[in-house]
Amino acid sequence: MLKVSTERAGEVIDATSREFASGQKVFGRYTLIKVLGRGGMGIVWLARDEELERDVALKFLPDLVIHDRSAFDQLRRETKRCLELTHPHIVRIHDFVHDERSGGISMEYIDGETLSNLRAEKEQRVFEPDEIATWISQLCDALDYAHTRAKVIHCDLKPANLMVNQRSDLKVTDFGIARNLSDSVSRLTLEQGRSGTLIYMSPQQLYGVRCTHLDDIYSVGASIYELLTSKPPFYSGNIDRQICERVAPSMTERRKELDIEPALVPQVWEDAVAACLAKEPLQRPQSAAEIAQRLQLAPVHTRHTTTGRAPGKRPTRKALLVGGIAAVSILALAGLYFGAPKRQAKLVPQAVAIPEKSIAVLPFENRSEERANAYFAQGIQDEILTRLSKIADLKVISRTSTQHYKSAPEN
Repeated sequence: MLKVSTERAGEVIDATSREFASGQKVFGRYTLIKVLGRGGMGIVWLARDEELERDVALKFLPDLVIHDRSAFDQLRRETKRCLELTHPHIVRIHDFVHDERSGGISMEYIDGETLSNLRAEKEQRVFEPDEIATWISQLCDALDYAHTRAKVIHCDLKPANLMVNQRSDLKVTDFGIARNLSDSVSRLTLEQGRSGTLIYMSPQQLYGVRCTHLDDIYSVGASIYELLTSKPPFYSGNIDRQICERVAPSMTERRKELDIEPALVPQVWEDAVAACLAKEPLQRPQSAAEIAQRLQLAPVHTRHTTTGRAPGKRPTRKALLVGGIAAVSILALAGLYFGAPKRQAKLVPQAVAIPEKSIAVLPFENRSEERANAYFAQGIQDEILTRLSKIADLKVISRTSTQHYKSAPEN
């Protein structure tokens, strides 16, 4: 995150946390449950979306951003750009919400732990390469999608922003939020204009050059280095100067220094991470997919039932699938909205009365041979529910109330 003074960061936290309490309802639809995390950029609550009956992570914005119209409008625009990020290994952003006093970002809630915390729980406080291979493969797949298809850069990748859910799948958090929020706070607090967390920054980020996907590549290398050695490449002394001028010791050398056994890190991992940490952007792997290739990681879709996009033909097929489902959903919703109330009034007069203007979105099913597409079917339902919930005087039947219509999974 952005470097701000301790005093200023404390003011930001106070401004975003002192007015809220567990059980309080905010923005007309979210009931606060508990605090998930705090930081200089605000506070994150676990909340219940009462309209859609689902748990969400609600990130409150600092008051200094809320009260600056220019910063607020820019953050809202950039956040809404990220609503289209739909990938099984990226935490989904649901909505940008605000009222006259506060604002926040509603996101997918992940019941899990960060890689930073999982590493700290290990006996030697490090992972072995084979333990993180699947997660790094998923990370590279998510980044390749975001960089090449969605044209979104993270700018604050680090183990604390990489979560592992209960199914042991990796999820990248704060995509599209980290840079924009820290840039806003940077300008308003008159701090140096650089986004990111210092020890994972590339030399270019350090100098305040506008982020590119190659800065994310550097941060991937710094994150892997820490996961395998317990320390980032540079962590003491004049870190700024070391990042720009020094070459980090190999991970094997660092593990020997810290008495970590076994000390040896496979050469393929050493070479790939060293390439990511190159001072010059053009000397780094030019894509996240190239990192996975250098590490000789199997494609994500061969490891899990959930998958991202591989290059070539698959994006077109996925785009057609999603587009087809969306088109069918519009027709289905229109039929439900205009036809269902009248038919039910005749056939089932004893049924419990529901508001005149109400709508239900039934679960979508993946009928293709690719099991990975099930994620997109669920994402389409979530997207439609979220958008319909914004229509005034329209009652949206919750997802949990329609789940019994979902077919049982086939063996």
